[in-house]
Amino acid sequence: MKISDKEASFLAHGLSATCNLSPDTVDQAGIGRLTPSLAKMLFEERASISAEVIAEQHSCFIGASSYMNSYGYIRGDVFIGRYCSIGRRVTIGAEAHLMTGLSTSPSLSGGPAQSNYSAEALMELGFDTIKHSRRQTVIRSDVWVGDGAIILPGVTIGIGAVVGANAVVVRDVAPYEIVGGVPSKVIRKRFPSGVCDLLLASEWWELPLDFLKKQNTGNVFKFLDAVGAEGSSENKVYETFSVTA
Repeated sequence: MKISDKEASFLAHGLSATCNLSPDTVDQAGIGRLTPSLAKMLFEERASISAEVIAEQHSCFIGASSYMNSYGYIRGDVFIGRYCSIGRRVTIGAEAHLMTGLSTSPSLSGGPAQSNYSAEALMELGFDTIKHSRRQTVIRSDVWVGDGAIILPGVTIGIGAVVGANAVVVRDVAPYEIVGGVPSKVIRKRFPSGVCDLLLASEWWELPLDFLKKQNTGNVFKFLDAVGAEGSSENKVYETFSVTA
């Protein structure tokens, strides 16, 4: 199953483990140390997460060779693709408080705002629509998130994108865009559009790590030449792991 298919299954709440491991057998997934957060997630080989996960068991996913460093947290339904590098103090799926009632305190939220306001009252207050459902957050493959960044719920960050340190991401980020600031804004693309299109078409994140390490990954043109010649027959089937006590 391609990572894009796993994402679609995750968003439909249908992604499940293809291989269950015990805490004593996680080395089968190329993991040297099982953290409490990783034990709560669905994951692929060589994934690593030191940040806290505030979510239901197995409601988050992290792909092969991706990592997230310490002092941050994941909240809610979060899907992280392959080869992602997520720094320290990063918040993914930051919780939001209602701002339409008397107080932003959860203890005084007063119940669903839709039941408290007429359409006319909402217009008078300047609220067009009010959403209460928990939204899924997606970080696709090869994304680098700098230290201290905050990614709001419901955001999708495209393949190859870069989120600058301490940025607050409030809307979707396109593939290979570099964004930064509060709220985040597009700085530039990592590569020209034509090169981005070739990299996306290559789907290199589906290839085995051993194959990738033999290529000239420091030069995108040489890499694309190699993948065009050999990559299609090298695609790997990645297991989706979970840990059971």
